[in-house]
Amino acid sequence: MDLEDSNLAIITGLRIVSKGSLILTELQNLSENIPTPFLFNQTNTDKQTFLIYKTLFIDFQFLQNRSYYESQIENNEQLKDIDEEICDSYFEVIERFYNLFESIYKYGIQINSFVKDLNEGIFITQNLESLCADPDGQQILSEMLGLFGVMLLLMDKKIQGIIRERLIVAYIRYKVNN
Repeated sequence: MDLEDSNLAIITGLRIVSKGSLILTELQNLSENIPTPFLFNQTNTDKQTFLIYKTLFIDFQFLQNRSYYESQIENNEQLKDIDEEICDSYFEVIERFYNLFESIYKYGIQINSFVKDLNEGIFITQNLESLCADPDGQQILSEMLGLFGVMLLLMDKKIQGIIRERLIVAYIRYKVNN
């Protein structure tokens, strides 16, 4: 692969691919370390714990009625104590999950911006057509898109949708309260 300074499109593509690899590594690491309270469901949790976690770990409905859900927790001393304990114990990992989700989103935006820049002639020596004709360009584009596809599939397989929602809402709740 020719990494001359004049081939800015290839260098930019490589930077995007390297970010994608880092994101994929973080996804693998975090997916194996989901905090136990976020994995609750009716079959693996006793009824009392299930009801507590169901009140604390809300899905995206929280965003439509924040004050209602927050008041439910604030008005119950037991829930409030458990909520504070979970925040103290797991906030760092919850924040890492949020940053992971945000990174995956931004990675998709970077790919779109890269292709847009190619089409608009930002890279003087390259456009999308010439990059697709170049073997190195083909490899970069394939890796970029392949990594993004693997990220999305792996995230969907390893971190269920409801768990992602709970983690995002917990991050929003705890970040606002801290």
